[in-house]
Amino acid sequence: MYKKLSSNNPQAPPNMTKFSYKERVFKTDDQVDQLVFHYSVDGDILLQESDEARDQQDNRETKARKDQQLLDKMNTEIISEFGRDSCK
Repeated sequence: MYKKLSSNNPQAPPNMTKFSYKERVFKTDDQVDQLVFHYSVDGDILLQESDEARDQQDNRETKARKDQQLLDKMNTEIISEFGRDSCK
């Protein structure tokens, strides 16, 4: 018994009928797209124990710490300039 490998999509219909609004008629398209994407992902996978993953985690923690320091500084300047009750 032999199996034949072909590039045709067995789930694609043999022809498609679509309505053309420009010509106001139904048109049969004999050529159907045969391309199917089963799985597509853009990105990288890192192991949690790898050096790159630790570097990313350190970078996230450093950024969060700097953002919190900036937010605290802004809050203290706003309170010192306008007072604590001005936010109500």
